[in-house]
Amino acid sequence: MTTALSSQHAEESIRPKHVEARQRPRIVVFTYRDQCKPSTFIERHLDDIGYGRESLMHLADWSIPTLGSSPLWSRSRTARTLRRIRSAFGATKVHLHQQAFKEALRRTRPDAVLAEFGYSGTHIDGVCQQLGIPLIVHFHGTDINRISVFEEQKKGYQRLARTSRALITVSQLEKNKLTAIGLPPGKIHVIPCGAILPEVPSARIRDPDQPVCFLSTTRMSEVKAPHLVLIAFARFLEAGGHGELHMVGDGPLLPFCQSVAKGLSLGNRCTFHGNVPHPTVLAMLATADAYVQHSVVARDGDCEGMPVSLMEAAGHGIPIITSAVGGIPEYFKDGESALLIGEYDTGQMAAAMLRLQQSPDLAANLGQNARRLALEQFDSTVQSAKVCSVIQSVIRDPEIVPQAH
Repeated sequence: MTTALSSQHAEESIRPKHVEARQRPRIVVFTYRDQCKPSTFIERHLDDIGYGRESLMHLADWSIPTLGSSPLWSRSRTARTLRRIRSAFGATKVHLHQQAFKEALRRTRPDAVLAEFGYSGTHIDGVCQQLGIPLIVHFHGTDINRISVFEEQKKGYQRLARTSRALITVSQLEKNKLTAIGLPPGKIHVIPCGAILPEVPSARIRDPDQPVCFLSTTRMSEVKAPHLVLIAFARFLEAGGHGELHMVGDGPLLPFCQSVAKGLSLGNRCTFHGNVPHPTVLAMLATADAYVQHSVVARDGDCEGMPVSLMEAAGHGIPIITSAVGGIPEYFKDGESALLIGEYDTGQMAAAMLRLQQSPDLAANLGQNARRLALEQFDSTVQSAKVCSVIQSVIRDPEIVPQAH
């Protein structure tokens, strides 16, 4: 089995150049959610934009606000009693949190605050405004696409038009939803979070008679619809396809998917790996022949912004089959950098699987184009630098809102 790799010269010509090291502003990364272990993209922002884990301000368990490793509420009996007294006189937990955040920011004196998720921005914007600290709000998908969250936060999001200095979304779709409720488009920047890309792609040219190793690495949830991948894979086998399917991830649909696999008699053709360490995920991507994902718009309206799983697969240069929902078709073009299929169309997905098996050249071209797309659009270091550029423009001239391009 030979490996289809781009030449070193081609790689260098499209890999973005890293910005020279310079003195970075002091940025606090804020998230208002139960986040004992930050999401991967937040961890990257802490390193690339903030000043490490000590720059993360959040709630440790929905009640104890922290900055880095330091709790912002004293746990002494006296402090707890004072909080109960203030609550008895009308202070809500949100108000008490905001007071703690305000004191922490007053002591820390950051140059700016980056709020991860729109609902985090609506919890910190008043405090930032009082202290004169520029606020940049980074939306990530669920905070806009989930109907209940969007309706609950709509007035707060509209307020961000006045109280924030800049807004960031990961797709044009999400930007459009914000402008539809009155937020100024020139204030909203579209910047996907990005992923850590391997230096060398792992794409390979297969013999069409060899079985295909399909890989899917997503949370087992409604919006990811992993059961549809199983149905498509079974139809692929029924149509004469040869291959195996590896599914990585945990979630509420895992037991259901395991039952579906048994009902479809997939046997040892399908393996559920559950949660595995991220380095293991990357190692599996390096040996897979194709990546498959069948995301849908969930009943609550939630849908994909720009999945990191697809960015990682593209970075490895392997062919991708995925559904054209959410922000995915903004980046991936059907027949060029991926095979895009209709939502819930398992027959179309099965046919796409069969095409990849029967046409190694198509698979190689898709993988190479996906790799090129990843280098141009999904390098996490470069994407973080774009966020930094927005933040720095706000800090340099707080009276001028940086215009999105």
